[in-house]
Amino acid sequence: MVVYPRPVPILVCLRFSLAETADLDDFRGDLWAMAELAEDQPGHHWSEIGQSIRDPSVFVIVSEWRTVDDVRAWEHEDRHVEIQHKWESQFREALVHQRFTPWERSPSP
Repeated sequence: MVVYPRPVPILVCLRFSLAETADLDDFRGDLWAMAELAEDQPGHHWSEIGQSIRDPSVFVIVSEWRTVDDVRAWEHEDRHVEIQHKWESQFREALVHQRFTPWERSPSP
């Protein structure tokens, strides 16, 4: 078992695939509002938002957080929840939400 001397940062990856009827400009506006709000959240290190060059209705967000508890607090922040609910009916595919921790090489035998 690896023992970390400090909290292990959490990398979060979200993938949104919107329906053809979704207002992409409105969605982008909400993403930018969320990015600005995230910057003030405890434990938020950085985040990036990207739109697919192959399918403009697909967006990816990658962010790094100090701890999983910081991520959970962000996921339950009132404005964040409000915007999530606004868009849930506009997803063409299920939201992909993954969390990753740093990989550590096992010590050599």
